[in-house]
Amino acid sequence: MNSDFPAKMALVTQAAVFGAVGLAATLTHFLVASALFSLAAMPIFYANVIGFALAFLVSYLGHYHLSFRSTAPAISALSRFLAVALIGFALNNLVLFVLHAGLGFHELVALAGAIVVSAGFVFVLSKLWAFA
Repeated sequence: MNSDFPAKMALVTQAAVFGAVGLAATLTHFLVASALFSLAAMPIFYANVIGFALAFLVSYLGHYHLSFRSTAPAISALSRFLAVALIGFALNNLVLFVLHAGLGFHELVALAGAIVVSAGFVFVLSKLWAFA
């Protein structure tokens, strides 16, 4: 057996947990934003802000406690993750604007695309810095 096997399995497990937390946060973001848009007739950009805020809480708590089991002071990890999330949110809104206003995609299709792009960006920065 390769001596690196336990470390590789730990990384695979961490990536799986990160993915599950990310999926929970992404679903929170999409379901809240789309419900506010579809059911409450809230403009998509306002609905997106509220969806993002709730998803941020799900994401931070899940990554801090589950994905990384961080021992860093909570405020330190929170501030780094907030910076990552805000940059990701700016990217999310830029992609949402380009897809919807620029290219004419339906609001919910544009929202889904924006979430996919920004989630990948947030994963990389979270892994390399926010929870490192």
